[in-house]
Amino acid sequence: MVTKITLSTIADNLGLSTATVSLALRNSPLVAETTREKIHEHAKEIGYVYDRRAASLRTQRSDIVGVLVRDIINPFFAEILRSIEAELGNNRQTFLVCNHSDDISLQNDFISTLMQFGADGVIMSPSVGTDA
Repeated sequence: MVTKITLSTIADNLGLSTATVSLALRNSPLVAETTREKIHEHAKEIGYVYDRRAASLRTQRSDIVGVLVRDIINPFFAEILRSIEAELGNNRQTFLVCNHSDDISLQNDFISTLMQFGADGVIMSPSVGTDA
């Protein structure tokens, strides 16, 4: 079984505090540039993967936005998705897309799943017959 690499793993390996490692991985100016570079390099070498779930407990944000569309093949929605992706990417956020095909049940299931994952928001082109 592979051991999960955590901030503590990096901190212990480099003889630093977990707070310093956390700040460095978020590119905080509170950590010297040389130290940030050393931490980023080591994290990459040992295969550290950012844990959004752990971060969301601290920040109360998931950095995930749900996008619901009627027809993903429609060029209108493709263009909108491209713009959403660019804008969210500027803020290091991501989106999950649901192609609901005007199926209210599928739309509601997707919204429920987004709520369970603590999504920060929803952008939607609602199904015909959706209540306000």
